[in-house]
Amino acid sequence: MNTLLEIATTAARDAGKEILALYSTTDFERKVDGSPLTIADTRSYEVLLEHLVKTGIQILSEESGTVPIPYPTQMWIIDPLDGTKDFLNKTNDFSVMVGLLENGRPTLGVVYAPALDTLYYAEKGTGAFVEKNGVTKKLRVGTRDSSNLRYIRSGNQVTKEMGAVAEELNALRNPRGSIGIKSGLLGEEFGDFFSSWGAYGEWDICAPEIIALEAGGKVTDCNGETIFYGTANHKVTQGAVFSNGACHARVIEAIQKVKATGPIL
Repeated sequence: MNTLLEIATTAARDAGKEILALYSTTDFERKVDGSPLTIADTRSYEVLLEHLVKTGIQILSEESGTVPIPYPTQMWIIDPLDGTKDFLNKTNDFSVMVGLLENGRPTLGVVYAPALDTLYYAEKGTGAFVEKNGVTKKLRVGTRDSSNLRYIRSGNQVTKEMGAVAEELNALRNPRGSIGIKSGLLGEEFGDFFSSWGAYGEWDICAPEIIALEAGGKVTDCNGETIFYGTANHKVTQGAVFSNGACHARVIEAIQKVKATGPIL
């Protein structure tokens, strides 16, 4: 690991320890968008800052507010607790995510699932890895391109539209939580794709994207375009599709076909 990857990994693990210490709590507030915000979110954010501010690199997260446009050459993009609903529902499918954006593209990503004690990480050009039970293995996506596709869908935010996409592809549905965990499962060959055409925060996508890419997968928006970082509201507005690459075109085609039918009531 290079120095920045070591710092990001240590930060994510330490933040995860704080989250686990608060796992029995149930108190939460509501963010502006109506999603829950727990004490664990806040404490994890504080721990990440303690580590990352020492690098002198600017930090963007949902909790930190806006960052001026255009972005600096290097910028941390973090999500202190991805999968807050899973944290509250005690499913174990939540994670700490730390990504590094350089010249507008993710180049380093760490996803730590504290309840599973599983660490996913990647750095551009060096591959993606999973560390659990004291063993480190390289991640590599599968090669399914058409039949028997496995859709790693959200466990909490299930939309009729994405259900229709799964039906269009005749895909087996595997409900899981955090996007970061989904990207790791994609690299472990426990699924072939996951997607949503809703808006994401850039903090939802940055670390998982580089992990999926370095595992040999493909990531685009729902129109098949490269994810763009640097909007004024720090949102990815055209959704996201993560896949093993082999089935990517079919997933995009299915999404566009379902979209063309109009809203599903």
